[in-house]
Amino acid sequence: MAVWLVGRSLGIELGPLECVFVTGALNLGVAIPSSPGFVGTYQWLAVASLGVLDVGREEALAFSILLHASWYVPTTVIGGFLLLFRLDWGLRARN
Repeated sequence: MAVWLVGRSLGIELGPLECVFVTGALNLGVAIPSSPGFVGTYQWLAVASLGVLDVGREEALAFSILLHASWYVPTTVIGGFLLLFRLDWGLRARN
């Protein structure tokens, strides 16, 4: 769903099968050891998989950055809040 929504927001029309293809390529590709957060690998995979679907490189790069941010930023922010909550809870338990 995220692939379809991000693509649509950028004017890239993807059908259901194309969304599954891009999602599968990204998910299988990030299994390769890479930098933290898959920065670089994620973008390359997205541009390559969208290139197969005749999407231009500039549009595909914008797509990859937006899609990456759409899951990376919320996960990091929520994880940070949960970490702070857990640290606060741990400090209260010691006192």
